[in-house]
Order: sequence, then C-alpha cells, then structure tokens
Amino acid sequence: MAASACPSLALDQMPNSRSIMMAQNRLFTSIGSVIAPAIGGTLLAVFSSISVKVGYETVGLAFGLMNITAAVILFVLAKDPYKIKKVGQLST
Repeated sequence: MAASACPSLALDQMPNSRSIMMAQNRLFTSIGSVIAPAIGGTLLAVFSSISVKVGYETVGLAFGLMNITAAVILFVLAKDPYKIKKVGQLST
C-alpha cells in the first residue's frame, strides 16, 4: 500500500513540478534501497562482534523507531491539497 501511496503524496506536494518531484522521489528511493542493506549489514556485523550483543531484535527496534519518526514527520509536514480553506469560510 505504501508503494502506491508514497508517489501520490509526493506528487500532491508540488503540483506545478510533478516531473521533478517524481524523478527525485524515485532517485532517493533507489539510493535508499541500495545503501540501507549495506549500512545495516555492516552495523550488524560490527556490533555483533563486540562484547555487547546487538542482534536482529535491536535492528528491528531501530527500524520501527525510524518508521514512527517518518510517520510523525509526514503527519506534520505533508499538506493535503484537497483541504484548501477559502478566505472567510468557517471550518465545520
């Protein structure tokens, strides 16, 4: 569901620059898909070799916290283009 909702939300944020927004969205999604497993695997290998055992549970917790943080950021910063209030109109 997120795969179809994310591009739609990204396109609605800048309706006058749809091509640039779609290109940037795809670019950073691809970069994240390449870099994230390398960083995660390296961190898991480094931290599992030290005296404090950090396993897959900690990695899962970190991903969960990152997702919650991203959801809060989207909730605060994303604007809904369909909820445009007119001047002088009272919200009900």
